[in-house]
Amino acid sequence: MRRSILTSIQPYYVFLIIARAMGWKVEQGKTVEVRKSFPQASDWDRKSLIYCSRDRRSFNRIPKEYQPLMAQLLGKVIGEFVCDEITLYEGEFWDDETYEAVRERYEPDDFEEYGEYEYETIADNEQENYKDVPFFKQSCLTWEELREYLGKGDHVFYGWHISDLKIYDKQRELREFKIHPPQSWCYVEVDAG
Repeated sequence: MRRSILTSIQPYYVFLIIARAMGWKVEQGKTVEVRKSFPQASDWDRKSLIYCSRDRRSFNRIPKEYQPLMAQLLGKVIGEFVCDEITLYEGEFWDDETYEAVRERYEPDDFEEYGEYEYETIADNEQENYKDVPFFKQSCLTWEELREYLGKGDHVFYGWHISDLKIYDKQRELREFKIHPPQSWCYVEVDAG
């Protein structure tokens, strides 16, 4: 057995994660999943199983031509990816006029030793077109969606980088893992094979 995690992802974002692998036409594939926390267990194998939630509002955002195919994935574990990197971000979110920035911390281990941090501003209230910023392209989020997800105030959040995506030939049921749908993510034991 190996220790992985199972991540609950809304249907629209599952669509954006798997679209290119499926040969579907999308403007931008999703390669970064944004979360408020991240797995810290030393025995985590860096794999995340993808659970496609049943969120109807999210499902309705999927282009109509792909909805019949995506409907078959609702409530199922549909694949997995390797989380080869987790990037730490900090942000200050207030109202439309007064948010300050979303910043990426580089190499935190190197800087923590000296009590210093290095940041790159990835979006702020003086920026006219955040859509060109790699973070927003990779996460497929708008500024408004990010702020709604995190809420007002100062926040730390994480970008889970998606690599080695594998889509299962046959979807798996949650009962195989003896769990209920997680709100965000949870640890699961998976057969090593």
